Amino acid sequence: MSQDHRQLNSSLICRVILPLIQSNPSVSIPVFQGAVWASYHFKPSYRKVWMAKQKAIAQIYGDWEESYNKVPKLLQKLQSCFFGTICTYGSDRSDTRRQQQHFANYLVYSANKIREV
Repeated sequence: MSQDHRQLNSSLICRVILPLIQSNPSVSIPVFQGAVWASYHFKPSYRKVWMAKQKAIAQIYGDWEESYNKVPKLLQKLQSCFFGTICTYGSDRSDTRRQQQHFANYLVYSANKIREV
Protein backbone atom coordinates (compact mmCIF):
# COMPACT_ATOMS: atom_id res chain seq x y z
CA MET A 1 0.00 0.00 0.00
CA SER A 2 1.37 3.42 -0.91
CA GLN A 3 1.67 5.88 1.92
CA ASP A 4 0.85 9.57 2.17
CA HIS A 5 1.62 11.92 -0.72
CA ARG A 6 2.67 15.53 -0.19
CA GLN A 7 0.22 16.85 -2.80
CA LEU A 8 -2.64 15.02 -1.15
CA ASN A 9 -3.55 17.96 1.10
CA SER A 10 -6.51 18.47 3.39
CA SER A 11 -8.40 20.56 0.80
CA LEU A 12 -8.29 17.75 -1.73
CA ILE A 13 -9.23 15.20 0.91
CA CYS A 14 -12.09 17.47 1.97
CA ARG A 15 -13.60 17.27 -1.51
CA VAL A 16 -13.46 13.47 -1.37
CA ILE A 17 -15.03 13.08 2.08
CA LEU A 18 -17.57 15.93 1.92
CA PRO A 19 -20.41 13.72 0.58
CA LEU A 20 -19.70 11.14 3.29
CA ILE A 21 -19.87 13.78 6.01
CA GLN A 22 -23.11 15.19 4.59
CA SER A 23 -24.72 11.77 4.90
CA ASN A 24 -23.19 10.91 8.31
CA PRO A 25 -20.95 13.39 10.19
CA SER A 26 -19.92 10.81 12.79
CA VAL A 27 -18.00 8.58 10.37
CA SER A 28 -14.57 7.69 11.72
CA ILE A 29 -11.24 8.90 10.34
CA PRO A 30 -10.13 5.40 9.20
CA VAL A 31 -13.26 5.17 7.02
CA PHE A 32 -12.33 8.48 5.41
CA GLN A 33 -8.78 7.21 4.90
CA GLY A 34 -10.29 4.25 3.05
CA ALA A 35 -12.37 6.56 0.85
CA VAL A 36 -9.26 8.52 -0.10
CA TRP A 37 -7.42 5.27 -0.78
CA ALA A 38 -10.26 4.18 -3.09
CA SER A 39 -10.01 7.46 -5.02
CA TYR A 40 -6.25 8.08 -5.19
CA HIS A 41 -4.49 4.88 -4.03
CA PHE A 42 -2.63 6.76 -1.33
CA LYS A 43 -3.24 6.51 2.39
CA PRO A 44 -3.22 10.00 3.93
CA SER A 45 -2.11 10.55 7.50
CA TYR A 46 -4.66 10.60 10.29
CA ARG A 47 -3.86 14.29 10.87
CA LYS A 48 -4.54 15.29 7.23
CA VAL A 49 -7.86 13.47 7.22
CA TRP A 50 -8.84 14.97 10.57
CA MET A 51 -8.04 18.47 9.25
CA ALA A 52 -10.06 17.74 6.10
CA LYS A 53 -12.99 16.57 8.23
CA GLN A 54 -12.89 19.84 10.19
CA LYS A 55 -12.90 21.82 6.92
CA ALA A 56 -15.85 19.82 5.58
CA ILE A 57 -17.85 20.26 8.79
CA ALA A 58 -17.16 24.01 8.67
CA GLN A 59 -18.35 24.13 5.04
CA ILE A 60 -21.57 22.31 5.89
CA TYR A 61 -22.46 23.74 9.31
CA GLY A 62 -20.29 26.85 9.66
CA ASP A 63 -17.42 27.41 12.05
CA TRP A 64 -17.27 28.49 15.70
CA GLU A 65 -16.71 32.16 14.97
CA GLU A 66 -19.66 32.31 12.60
CA SER A 67 -21.88 30.61 15.17
CA TYR A 68 -20.66 32.79 18.01
CA ASN A 69 -21.43 35.93 16.00
CA LYS A 70 -25.06 34.78 15.78
CA VAL A 71 -25.42 34.70 19.58
CA PRO A 72 -26.68 38.29 20.06
CA LYS A 73 -29.43 37.77 17.49
CA LEU A 74 -30.38 34.43 19.08
CA LEU A 75 -30.62 35.99 22.53
CA GLN A 76 -32.68 38.87 21.15
CA LYS A 77 -35.15 36.39 19.61
CA LEU A 78 -35.25 34.48 22.89
CA GLN A 79 -36.19 37.65 24.75
CA SER A 80 -38.88 38.56 22.24
CA CYS A 81 -40.49 35.10 22.46
CA PHE A 82 -40.44 34.76 26.25
CA PHE A 83 -41.54 37.87 28.11
CA GLY A 84 -39.40 38.65 31.14
CA THR A 85 -36.37 36.74 29.92
CA ILE A 86 -33.08 38.43 30.77
CA CYS A 87 -30.17 37.61 28.47
CA THR A 88 -26.62 38.75 28.97
CA TYR A 89 -23.42 37.45 27.51
CA GLY A 90 -19.79 38.43 27.43
CA SER A 91 -16.56 37.04 26.16
CA ASP A 92 -13.04 36.46 27.29
CA ARG A 93 -10.89 35.97 24.20
CA SER A 94 -8.05 34.54 26.31
CA ASP A 95 -9.83 31.24 26.91
CA THR A 96 -11.90 30.33 23.85
CA ARG A 97 -12.20 26.60 24.60
CA ARG A 98 -13.60 27.19 28.09
CA GLN A 99 -15.88 29.89 26.68
CA GLN A 100 -17.34 27.50 24.10
CA GLN A 101 -18.03 24.86 26.75
CA HIS A 102 -19.58 27.40 29.11
CA PHE A 103 -21.77 28.78 26.32
CA ALA A 104 -22.96 25.29 25.34
CA ASN A 105 -23.78 24.44 28.96
CA TYR A 106 -25.63 27.74 29.38
CA LEU A 107 -27.78 27.17 26.29
CA VAL A 108 -28.72 23.67 27.46
CA TYR A 109 -29.55 25.02 30.92
CA SER A 110 -31.62 27.84 29.39
CA ALA A 111 -33.48 25.47 27.08
CA ASN A 112 -34.34 23.19 30.01
CA LYS A 113 -35.63 26.16 32.03
CA ILE A 114 -37.82 27.24 29.10
CA ARG A 115 -39.32 23.74 28.85
CA GLU A 116 -40.24 23.81 32.53
CA VAL A 117 -42.32 26.98 32.07
